[in-house]
Amino acid sequence: MEGITFVLSGFVNPERGVLRSQMLEMGAEYQPDWNSKCTLLVCAFANTPKFKQVKADGGTVISKDWISECYNQKKLVDIEIYLLHAGKPWRRQCISHEPSEDIKPSTSYKSSKQEEKGSPAKKNAASSKIKSCFSPSKVKKWAIEDLKRTILWLDNQDEKPEPGEIKKIAAEGILTCLQDAIDALRQGQGIQQVADQWACIPKIIEELVQFDGNSTKEDLCKEAMVCKQIYELEFLNVEHDEFLDKKKAPSYGSKKAGTREKNVATDDTSYDSDATIEMTEEEIDQAYNTISSSL
Repeated sequence: MEGITFVLSGFVNPERGVLRSQMLEMGAEYQPDWNSKCTLLVCAFANTPKFKQVKADGGTVISKDWISECYNQKKLVDIEIYLLHAGKPWRRQCISHEPSEDIKPSTSYKSSKQEEKGSPAKKNAASSKIKSCFSPSKVKKWAIEDLKRTILWLDNQDEKPEPGEIKKIAAEGILTCLQDAIDALRQGQGIQQVADQWACIPKIIEELVQFDGNSTKEDLCKEAMVCKQIYELEFLNVEHDEFLDKKKAPSYGSKKAGTREKNVATDDTSYDSDATIEMTEEEIDQAYNTISSSL
């Protein structure tokens, strides 16, 4: 989908995040609101204020079903039957490889730094407070809590994902929300506007919002990036544990919460004790500090 710059209208998260992720994965470029660079509006309903704005501007409007078909078939499908309004060409023929204006962290950080002047001592104190409140053990706990809460929220919706996909969609939605917060901070914007777009707000976003305005956007952005990496690792660990559980022989006896069962059949040649890595709190903190210092 190179050459397509799209805007989403009328969708709420996590569906909004899924649609955006699918378009980005296929090579399209996302814009938060309609502007001269945009070529396509993906609209949930016709005749909305945004629909009328884009129509008046001569833009092309389509339904979300076109995205789903393109994503499922891994190719561009005929757009005609999905058109809500046919306007200007919906794909640029000459694809520019210049970076988009909304992802220039150096400019946004510079402007946010000018607004957040203060003594080095105060900045260091604020940075230390952020790190203490976002310790690895806390963030790991929030990741699991957010995953469970989002799965429950999705399961209670009228239109719910398939049982085999619900955990994956929940994880993708949480990570998309975190990435939205990171993008907002990079542009010198607040996180509250990101939180307002989500029906099921992750705990990590609620915690980050509390520091928005009391810390520099740069410090908060770095912390959000570290938290996103921890969330990604936790979600991978959950997926890995489920895979191992499926391979295990039937368990005998109870299994202590938070630990893997140690009794494994001696004739199970597929079991490899090196596959499991146990980390102490000190090792987790050291890994956290390594990631944080590299950003």
